[in-house]
Amino acid sequence: MPDTPRTVAGLPIGHDGIEGQRPTQEDSFEVCEFKTADGRDALLALVADGIGGRNAGERASQVAKEVIPAFVRQATPSASEIPVALAGAFAEANRRIYEEAEADPNRKGMGTTCTAVAVIGRRLYLAHVGDSRAYLVRGRRIRQLSIDHTVAEEALQQGRLWEEVRNHPNRGVIKRYLGITPTMEVDTRYRLEDDPRSRAYEDSTAKPLALEDGDSLLLCSDGLSDVLSDAQIAGNVRRRPAQQAATALVQAARKADAQDNVTAVAIDLPGARKGIAIPPWARWAGLALVILAVVVAALAAFLPKRPPETPTPVPTAIATAPALPVPVTEPPGISTRTPMPTVRPSGRTAPAPATTEAAPGALEATSTPVATFTPVPRLPTHTFTPTPTATQWWTPTPTATWIEEWRPSGPTTPVPPSPTTPVPPTTPVPPTTPVPPTTPVPPTTPVPPT
Repeated sequence: MPDTPRTVAGLPIGHDGIEGQRPTQEDSFEVCEFKTADGRDALLALVADGIGGRNAGERASQVAKEVIPAFVRQATPSASEIPVALAGAFAEANRRIYEEAEADPNRKGMGTTCTAVAVIGRRLYLAHVGDSRAYLVRGRRIRQLSIDHTVAEEALQQGRLWEEVRNHPNRGVIKRYLGITPTMEVDTRYRLEDDPRSRAYEDSTAKPLALEDGDSLLLCSDGLSDVLSDAQIAGNVRRRPAQQAATALVQAARKADAQDNVTAVAIDLPGARKGIAIPPWARWAGLALVILAVVVAALAAFLPKRPPETPTPVPTAIATAPALPVPVTEPPGISTRTPMPTVRPSGRTAPAPATTEAAPGALEATSTPVATFTPVPRLPTHTFTPTPTATQWWTPTPTATWIEEWRPSGPTTPVPPSPTTPVPPTTPVPPTTPVPPTTPVPPTTPVPPT
């Protein structure tokens, strides 16, 4: 791996590779710049995976790496002639590999896969044979541009279902590669859809693939694509610059116990914003916080706004102990009843109730009978004024009760009876004069008939 990122034709590139469990490295790659007929800079990148024992595969991929770039540079094609130049370069590499295999019995049957892309401006041209792949990563999406020339892919193109071919024992056998025959057909098509089982293609000879700012390209051998899913490839390429992406992919393949050689070449187009990978939980947490903030803002905007509440003073209830009654001594004969009009009975006077003597040393209730309910001026008496509370004012209503007078124990001084004003005798009513009986009315005389 290079110490510093490389730039070819103004595009950042990165590459890395390992031997895996193989004793030799049969993969080869090349990234170089070439000039078009009108003097513009263009990029050429390829990955080749050699086939054949006794170092024959290593030699075949090395021939492809040398012949194809040299042929394109020498052709100096215009932009529209790039597909033709790529096809000619593949044909020349095929001839050279086949002739070497025929000339050396130790290299009999050697060959190599090869996938190459040429990028000029925002246009991509593709040429490939075998199962080395070219990917386009755009945003969160990934598309396998190349078409695998294997038994499984041929069966799918013939209309077989994926369920029928995915477990076929020969599904990975390569049907087309450089050096297998004196002449061979190079494939210049690319996929139009993200689904690798789709059979919608476009020929880059007639219509190159339009690239966008921020796109990334990846070329790799089957040692990488056999152990990493498309989602894993896309995740590493999308989050990292080209060189870091290539290194991360190769290390991921190593951890996945890759048995074959692994090679990765990454290319970034301007506009790609890549950085440190963010774990999925952090992305979900950030999304949840954004949604929560939006919901809170929406509720705050649509809920009716309540006016500020003015605090209402609450009266403090003051609990006070009731005042103890203060004994009040009144002069005998004074009643605390509400004055009533004087009632004078006709003919008789109600006898006065007897006075009961109190036992010595005891509380004595003294009552003075009054012959008449003559209003007597009241003396001021003790009244209970309650302390105002938080509920209401309470004023005790005077009641007509007897006042109990407290007397100290010991000999008591008899209370002289209060003088009463004698009631003058009533004047007798003279008897009424009897009414004489009425004279009976004589019967009427009947009238004779006429």
